[in-house]
Amino acid sequence: MIQRGIEPDLFIYSSLIRGLCNSSQWKESTTLLNEMIKRNIPPDVVTFSTLVDVFCKKGMLSEAQIIVDMMIQRGLKPNVVTYNSLIDGYCLQSQMDEARRVFDAMVSKGCIPDVLSYNILIKGYCMSGRIDEASQLFDEMPQNGLIPNLITHTTLIRGLCHTGRPHAAEELFSKMSSHGCPPDIITYSTLLDGFCKQGHLDEALALFQSMKKSQSKPNNVIYNILIGGMCKAGRLKDAEELISCLSVEGF
Repeated sequence: MIQRGIEPDLFIYSSLIRGLCNSSQWKESTTLLNEMIKRNIPPDVVTFSTLVDVFCKKGMLSEAQIIVDMMIQRGLKPNVVTYNSLIDGYCLQSQMDEARRVFDAMVSKGCIPDVLSYNILIKGYCMSGRIDEASQLFDEMPQNGLIPNLITHTTLIRGLCHTGRPHAAEELFSKMSSHGCPPDIITYSTLLDGFCKQGHLDEALALFQSMKKSQSKPNNVIYNILIGGMCKAGRLKDAEELISCLSVEGF
């Protein structure tokens, strides 16, 4: 383009950087960013945020922070997309205190977290076994004008199950419809798996029966979870009945 006398603009540079990032060519994308600056084509928030996101996904958090600092030095304010990428990056590396620091910094600088911000942090806490902090964030959402969505509920239910609290997960599950987001098949499978792994097989069967009456009909994954749980507990008759149902359903 340049050899033909066509000067690339912000849109072209940003598109090229996004394409390079999508192809995991982060070094080339950084080179292009520096070229933009040298050619007096100021990158915007979207351009910087694209780079922050790719660095975070690659675990290159120091490089991501450098990009954020560069944004601020150039008079640009990171937006919720930028902060969400940073929070997610720290969560992926199990650096939950740093993730929370970024979340709090976002709030203190007047950038309002969205549902995705909370979902990312809740998932990070759940993956790190810090379920009480995840639950606290969940409870904070309505206070801040945000409604937990299906992903929020399912993530916390999974976290409660993984930390040996399936009945707390069941309580949250029972409130989902009243919260405006009825459980889907992933939510059902998550709670069923939690019940089976904790040995609460009667509760698992009861949930299975209620699922059959819901809009989320059992699939082969649901049957496999239940059959595996019954076999592991030595309840072979229940397993055989489930296998018979599986055949009738055509799986």
